[in-house]
Amino acid sequence: MKLYKRKLHDPAPLGQADPYMMKASNGKYYIYATGPSGPQLYSSDSLMEGWEYRGCCLDMTGQKNCWAPCVVELGGKYYMYYSSMDEDDEDEHGQTMRVAVSDSPEGEFRLVKNLLPPFSIDPHAVVTPSGMYFFYCVNEYEAERVGTVVMCDKMTDPLRWRAIRSA
Repeated sequence: MKLYKRKLHDPAPLGQADPYMMKASNGKYYIYATGPSGPQLYSSDSLMEGWEYRGCCLDMTGQKNCWAPCVVELGGKYYMYYSSMDEDDEDEHGQTMRVAVSDSPEGEFRLVKNLLPPFSIDPHAVVTPSGMYFFYCVNEYEAERVGTVVMCDKMTDPLRWRAIRSA
């Protein structure tokens, strides 16, 4: 089912790659999607209709090629986990796992920390009654099957975790 219906002369991208959807405490729904200039944001008051394109919602200063943004709300702040490359990096495997923060689900999100070294992609964070869990995929140049290592660990707060374990 396609939620966003693109219109003639619409500035929105043709598709919404790697979409992540959330319902924020303000009652609105948000979709964050991969974008070369940063995460693309869509919002709606209703899950099934009325979606609007909001543009890029992350300050990408010094970065390029944002992939698979994931946003969680904790204590009135919004934490975006995503992969991006440094602006001057030419190696597609230079994707670094990062976290950005905003006071609003619409941004503007600002980078606060690099979480994992390259090649780190496809984050997914889940908030549970027992704490926050951060799921991500790590590609290693020397892995037997590149792109198949999935890591998971409980985070002690939105910016740190106990110890990384393979699953």
